Amino acid sequence: MTYPLLGQGQYIERIPVPNSNGETYAIYIPEGYNVQKKGAVLFSFAPDGIGRNGIRPFKSEADSRQMIVVSSNDSKNGPYDLNLRIAQRLFNTVLSKYAIDDKQIYLAGFSGGSRLATAIASLSSNIAGVIGCGAAFSNVSDHLPKDQPYTWVGIIGDADFNYQEMLAAKNYLTGLNFTHALQIFSGSHQWPPEEEVAAAFRFMDLERHKNGEDMLSRKRIENHFNEDCHRLSQFYEKNDLIKTAFTYSQMINGYEQVRMVDSLRVEHNNLITSDAYMKQYAQTEKALNTELAIKRRLELRFHSDYREPNRANWKAWKKEIKALKEPSDIPAITQMHKRLLFYVYILGYSSQNPNVTKTTTSQQAFCKQLRQLL
Repeated sequence: MTYPLLGQGQYIERIPVPNSNGETYAIYIPEGYNVQKKGAVLFSFAPDGIGRNGIRPFKSEADSRQMIVVSSNDSKNGPYDLNLRIAQRLFNTVLSKYAIDDKQIYLAGFSGGSRLATAIASLSSNIAGVIGCGAAFSNVSDHLPKDQPYTWVGIIGDADFNYQEMLAAKNYLTGLNFTHALQIFSGSHQWPPEEEVAAAFRFMDLERHKNGEDMLSRKRIENHFNEDCHRLSQFYEKNDLIKTAFTYSQMINGYEQVRMVDSLRVEHNNLITSDAYMKQYAQTEKALNTELAIKRRLELRFHSDYREPNRANWKAWKKEIKALKEPSDIPAITQMHKRLLFYVYILGYSSQNPNVTKTTTSQQAFCKQLRQLL
């Protein structure tokens, strides 16, 4: 079945995976794609196992890069062993069927799909880059980035309940001197907007250029730079100085070996030493620390009430949720409140899901009522 709404190229919703138990994948092939010429491929993993959802955020980039995008209809949040086997069969099928440049194999994913994408890259040796959206890493040691040769770009909404996890991932990768970037956009737990996907690919382009794998022309480097400057100015014009500072850092790291970045360094230093930035930074740090304390309190209350749902303290829950819904003039507080509200929702959702954990009727009723309060 073809879906023109995804673009002028060809979208096929279900293609069988040979030698599997009925597995299928979705694929987007951009218009004008040269089937004889080896090109890039992006394998995208959606947490719900709906291939269309894994393809849609990358359609524009696929069109501009003449890149195939593939997404499994069977890989979803669940056991890693199962998903890794599904992914291996998918890779074998796609890499044998289409003309793929083995130096341009990219992975992406959202939420649990992001953790899976990074796990696959960490267990492989031929992945060029990973775009991890809405979550960082699996908790399995072998799935973590260590000294593998791929580039990792994380993208997270500032109201995403996994926001602090992504900040911790950035610190971890910085400590390893692992090639990476972290991009933050205004949003919740969701696939990123197309402009963030484009920025991630520009960063990976620069890393491939620096490694001598795909030399960019001077014109293309300057086009990338101008597009990144536009993204930077959008954050600054909205007075979002935290995202502006993150973008300066990403641009300096990306361009420092391919063009002059002295002016960027000066502008970045002027920004992070300004009173306005330091005020926003202090507010953000205070919100992050407060969030950890509230999150711990909510976790303890949830697990206590979940164990004995008939004795749940609904008065306390209503008070907590009311406080988190209170408006604030400070953006960092508003973002923190949204992250915590979504976190409570996820606690109720995951604990009510029979595919994740065994539950009693009363526990399911407690989770349902808690989610309704939100």
